[in-house]
Amino acid sequence: MDELVDFAINITKNSITVPSGTVFVIGSLSHMERVGAQLYATACINAKRRLLGAFKKCEIVPFVPPPMGGCNNPDLIRSIVDASIWLGEMSSFPLSESMTTITSITMGKAEGGREGVHYDRPISLPVSLDEYICVQKISPGRPGIPAELPPWSQTDEKKFVETLIQDLNPNSSRIWIRTRICLVAPKDRHSTRQSKPEVWKLP
Repeated sequence: MDELVDFAINITKNSITVPSGTVFVIGSLSHMERVGAQLYATACINAKRRLLGAFKKCEIVPFVPPPMGGCNNPDLIRSIVDASIWLGEMSSFPLSESMTTITSITMGKAEGGREGVHYDRPISLPVSLDEYICVQKISPGRPGIPAELPPWSQTDEKKFVETLIQDLNPNSSRIWIRTRICLVAPKDRHSTRQSKPEVWKLP
C-alpha cells in the first residue's frame, strides 16, 4: 500500500495539478493477501493520512478492490469478506454499498461450489479511517465462504461498477490507482482500545 501512495505522490509532484475535491480511491488485494484484514485496515489509515498530507483539499477513500480476476486463496477470500463488511458497516463510509456488493457477489459464488473451512477468530479493526482506535470483533467461521472465486462475469462487473458510480460523488474528479505487485506490511504498531467482541451478521 505504501508503494501505491508513493506512486500517487510522485506522479503528481511536478507536472500534474490535482484539482480540489478530487477523490482518490485506493486499495490493494496483493497487500491484503500478504498481511490479512487486520493489518490491511491499519494500512488504509496510513495511506489516507499520507495522501491527505500531500493533497489537503482532496478526499481519500481506502477500499477493498473487487476480485474481478478471480482468487484461489481461501484466506484472502475470507479477508475480502471480513474487510468488506468492516468498511460497509462503518458510519459515513462513502462506498458502503460497493462493499456490500463485493460481499454478496463473493458469498454467492459458494452456491454449488466448494466452500472453505474457517473457524471463529478474533480480529481487531479500527472504528473509523481517521484514527487507530480499534474494537475487537469475532470473525465467525461462517459457512458460505467459497474456497475459490472464478473470474467475475460481465453481470457481476456491471453490478459493482454501477454501485460504485452511485456511491461516488458524480461531480468529483477521480484518480484510480491499481496494481498487482506485492507490498510490504506496515512496520508501525499502534496502541488500540478494545471493546467486547461482537459477531458480524452478513447482509
